[in-house]
Amino acid sequence: MDELKGDCANCFGLCCVALPFARSADFAATKDAGTPCKNLLADHRCGIHDKLRSKGYSGCTVYDCFGAGQRVSQTVFAGVDWRTAERQKMFTVFPVVRQLHELLWYLAEAGRLDPHHDLTQAFAEVERHTVASPEDILALDVPEIRAKVNVLLLRTSERLRTSARSYRGADLIGAAAQQEPEQRGLPRCLPDRRGPHELRPVAGGHDRCRPAGCGVVGCGPEHVPVPDPAAGQRRARQREDEAARRVVAARALDGRARQASLTSPTAPRRPLPAVAD
Repeated sequence: MDELKGDCANCFGLCCVALPFARSADFAATKDAGTPCKNLLADHRCGIHDKLRSKGYSGCTVYDCFGAGQRVSQTVFAGVDWRTAERQKMFTVFPVVRQLHELLWYLAEAGRLDPHHDLTQAFAEVERHTVASPEDILALDVPEIRAKVNVLLLRTSERLRTSARSYRGADLIGAAAQQEPEQRGLPRCLPDRRGPHELRPVAGGHDRCRPAGCGVVGCGPEHVPVPDPAAGQRRARQREDEAARRVVAARALDGRARQASLTSPTAPRRPLPAVAD
């Protein structure tokens, strides 16, 4: 699949000229489509290629033309660069071929995972479009081509997933709560790991299998499978925190009771202290 990887050495810097970008977190400046990037050199190389991220052009580092750049430069326009060829036509052809090369990449990957004649035939058909004349490429109905390829990709996906559960269209909100204990970071009943037996805290800082007497070998009402050295300390801190909260609540309740007794019209009044003459 080397032909579906970008080869800047055989490209005329088309992504640096034909495509627009706006100043953002990905680009340090704004550039219109068809305008050469200010960092593009006369030999079609990038002048800041080794400093793109530090210069604010991280978007360039993640862009992939899937080999469309060299296809347009060396095949469709026969090695004539945009400075001497039909500039606007080249810039219009490039995004179309880039979409076709992306489809080729998907088809090649699908064929690698699940070889089928229909994938090979579709790959050859799409590839023929990428080497056509500029006029024929611009006349292509790319959405229609993409729709046909999508049918094959979905069919391949279904074949590959026949042995696994499909989650397409499923509501996965709260799915983590339905996972087995080990998937949620909880221990299993260790004497026999044949089933998802969730453990619950018991006295002494250990864990007991829930439900008690689950049927696993060695598991019974008194079964304590795994002592957790840190569990006792955690639960001791929890008990201390709970006791502290109860003290605070009791004090607050007592304070409210005292306040109510002082303000109640039926509350006994204390005699005023005697004042010496």
